[in-house]
Amino acid sequence: DCFNQTRSYYAANLQKGFLTDAKEYHPALQHFILVNEPDLKIPAGATITPGGPEDMIKALVSALDGVLEAEKEANVSGPLINFTATFSFAICVTCQELNHTPGLGQMAALEDGLLHPERYGYDPRNNVSDAYRTRWTHSFNTNNPARDLEPQFFSIYRERFRDTPVFIGEYHNTFLAYLQPPLTLAEDLTEVMDLANST
Repeated sequence: DCFNQTRSYYAANLQKGFLTDAKEYHPALQHFILVNEPDLKIPAGATITPGGPEDMIKALVSALDGVLEAEKEANVSGPLINFTATFSFAICVTCQELNHTPGLGQMAALEDGLLHPERYGYDPRNNVSDAYRTRWTHSFNTNNPARDLEPQFFSIYRERFRDTPVFIGEYHNTFLAYLQPPLTLAEDLTEVMDLANST
């Protein structure tokens, strides 16, 4: 249960620069990443360990609940930012849904946890389901080239999560020269930007 930890840390962020004097979010802020690659950390091996996805989801749901509590306690007003948990591009073989494609099983499990926290043994203090529907953005990191992203991720994402925006957090393909045919960084970045603009 990450509620108390995230509430206190996020309250400090709100006090030390996230908010203006009017208790509104600073205009430079649009998203806040609750956890980067939780599927690799909470617990380690969550994508391959039985019960791992459930532990990860309870941690993420309680983390979002803590952040929402900190906002409430700080009387945040005005336009609100979106939250995300940035998953790795790993396949979650122990997830119940979409356990054959990178990143998407984790997102489906998180959606289920935010819409049905009781299934994960968590009783939220705030409406995490409404926060998911109105303030959530999915995100992922990848080391894959742009040409992998449409068939492995976006073609499925558009159908399954059509109402939830998504962004790539870290994009850093280090194997471009070894691909067949090889790609330059400029070619790959052009392709991923075209994909981002059309998605």
